[in-house]
Amino acid sequence: MPSYHPLYEDKTATVGEEELFTDGSYQKRHRNISRFRWWLLVATNIVFALLCVLLYVDNFELRRGSSYLHGFDTDLEPVKRVLATKKLAFTGGLETLDNGTIYRVQEPGQVQYVGRPAKQIDEAWERLLRGLEIVLDGSEAETVKGKTFEEPNNKGWRLSMDMYHSLHCVNVVRRAIDFDHYQGDGLPSDTYRIHVDHCVDYLRQVVQCQGDVTPLAYHWNAELQTGFPAFGATHTCRNFEMIDEWALARTMYLGPEYRGGHQH
Repeated sequence: MPSYHPLYEDKTATVGEEELFTDGSYQKRHRNISRFRWWLLVATNIVFALLCVLLYVDNFELRRGSSYLHGFDTDLEPVKRVLATKKLAFTGGLETLDNGTIYRVQEPGQVQYVGRPAKQIDEAWERLLRGLEIVLDGSEAETVKGKTFEEPNNKGWRLSMDMYHSLHCVNVVRRAIDFDHYQGDGLPSDTYRIHVDHCVDYLRQVVQCQGDVTPLAYHWNAELQTGFPAFGATHTCRNFEMIDEWALARTMYLGPEYRGGHQH
């Protein structure tokens, strides 16, 4: 019988290569690879978790730093510490009688800011506008120095918060309705008309800027045969009293007849 001889025999294999393919060496290498992959997975998860935390904190600080409650970067910096919000149901809405006559709802004991000219109404507006112009000094003035008028003798920097200018404009329009009472007989001057036009357009921009999206519901009015707004919805507002108290402590109120930058 002929003897069997292998067709090819690799005589160049080293002892190291033979050990490489033994069962024990392979298992040891497999364990090392598995351990490396496990630590890589752990490290990846840790990094991902840290990124999630950082993104959450950054987003929270962004929302906190730019909000109705905590203030925006365009708000006056020193007043931010007194900002607060509160729920407020608007008053002075319109209702209808059974015959369809429209009337304005007036809450008993509530300060009135509108109506036919009256001393009480004018005084209410005077009180409302006492914080119109304020003066800041020291550290509170750091963010406004050089951006506004400086009072003589380095007494501080004069400015107004936009809320008060907007209220001033509402008062200008209110007085324009009763022009004869407040301005006397005759036609309004061009300057007066320009002032009123400015205020109306300024208030338009304020309303659009604020973007209050509180829902205003409608109810069916049988007499008018149409939908009629249900006024009196609750809004989320900045606390006016707290801002006003802060402003009054820094006011340079000059009386109701002051004819400076905010003419009556």
